[in-house]
Amino acid sequence: MLSKFINKFSDPLNLKHDQQGIIKRYLNEKDAWESHLKNCRNFIEQQTIKTNKNEVWVLGSGWLLDVPIEFLSKKFNKVVLIDIHHPAQVLRKIKKFENIEARVVDVTGTITIDLNDIIKKRKRKDNTLPEISNYLSNIIPDNAFVISLNLLSQLNTLYSEPMEQSGLFRKSEILSFVMLLQSAHIASLPLGASIIISDHTEHVNKSGKLLASNPLVYCNFPKAILSEQWQWNFDSKGNYHVACNVLFEVIAIYF
Repeated sequence: MLSKFINKFSDPLNLKHDQQGIIKRYLNEKDAWESHLKNCRNFIEQQTIKTNKNEVWVLGSGWLLDVPIEFLSKKFNKVVLIDIHHPAQVLRKIKKFENIEARVVDVTGTITIDLNDIIKKRKRKDNTLPEISNYLSNIIPDNAFVISLNLLSQLNTLYSEPMEQSGLFRKSEILSFVMLLQSAHIASLPLGASIIISDHTEHVNKSGKLLASNPLVYCNFPKAILSEQWQWNFDSKGNYHVACNVLFEVIAIYF
């Protein structure tokens, strides 16, 4: 078993708590989610089988619900799972694979930003926002294929919602900041050896009527070598938006 690499930093966005929320929602929506998860796994298998890279990095590996872990272990000499926290169940599951390594790294794959610090500065009339660093591009080896998995849209919701709730930021500032975050994430991925799978639009329906369609990605996706699209029945029981059904438009890109 490869040794675990632990990178210590704070969790200002409470991402570990959100990760627990994901598994609870999955257990509540298992049948509704299955086609989306299967599409993710199939796309990853179909595209990674073509590469001659001998290592794969999975950004946002989470609970491995959308990761064809056995396939990747057989295809690549080394599999690196990246997330803010690896559930104990996942660490137990990967013990049987000698070539899988779990690393704790900023789950966004781009930066570690203390949102509380941003808000405190704004209260002191300091309007500067932190610079965005593509540090991930400096740690991914040349021989690696990279998968950004249901992660890109989180750079919107994780930052925009608390910034908006603080009442200290203009909407244009928030959208600009999110666009830069998402663009930086894409820029950190190697051309010709990457996959992005992400929901990009949220549809909120009630009693069969569309109430709202909300964008979740504000930057341009990279030019694809190959792409697929589908819908994710994210919330069929009215728990995410009260008494509403939520569908996500998903795009999968190999570029």
